Amino acid sequence: MISRSDALHMIQQTLTSLHDSGMLEKEVTVQDSTPLMGTGTSLDSLAFVNFITELEDRLNSETSRDNLLLVTEVAGWDGSCVALTAGALAEYISRVTS
Repeated sequence: MISRSDALHMIQQTLTSLHDSGMLEKEVTVQDSTPLMGTGTSLDSLAFVNFITELEDRLNSETSRDNLLLVTEVAGWDGSCVALTAGALAEYISRVTS
């Protein structure tokens, strides 16, 4: 099981990796309210796909099993939300890895 706190840390590591690779122009400091998709995000669509892919790889490595992150299953996200936040994604990760 990945705790919410560990999930936020993995999200931060992944965003830092994207910044280090040049995929993100500015470094992102993760907080619960940090937008990952939608209004206010630093990630364009290509960066978001790379973010999810790298985050899944980290989760698979940590849990020694295949994990698929399905944004449509994150609580509170229905496509009409203003933004998908790091906090909501961390909650989802904690739930699906338990």
